[in-house]
Amino acid sequence: MAYKVKLICTKVIPVLIFLQFFQLANAQYNWKPLDSMLNKNRFALGNHSVCLIWKNDSLIYQNETGNYNENTVVPIASCSKWLTAALVMQFVDEGKISLDDKVANYLPAFAKNEKE
Repeated sequence: MAYKVKLICTKVIPVLIFLQFFQLANAQYNWKPLDSMLNKNRFALGNHSVCLIWKNDSLIYQNETGNYNENTVVPIASCSKWLTAALVMQFVDEGKISLDDKVANYLPAFAKNEKE
């Protein structure tokens, strides 16, 4: 019985080691489909875009088009409305605010000029 187990182990262990090296060799992700999609939709993105993908505090993908790079500062404009709405509803769920409250209760600047 022990001989049979040793025989199986001597066959399985080299295969597992080979698979481990094979996995490391193919661990890199193929970013070509993402590159082609960004280039194809470049006009829809306004000819300027930056795509950064981070994993475990390290940059694993970077694509810059047009005049933008990772240090370009742009106004976010209406891009924050969905986040603001989600946070307000979370505060409502926690009972910290009410939807019937006036904005001026939390932001006194809105009390001026009848913007309550």
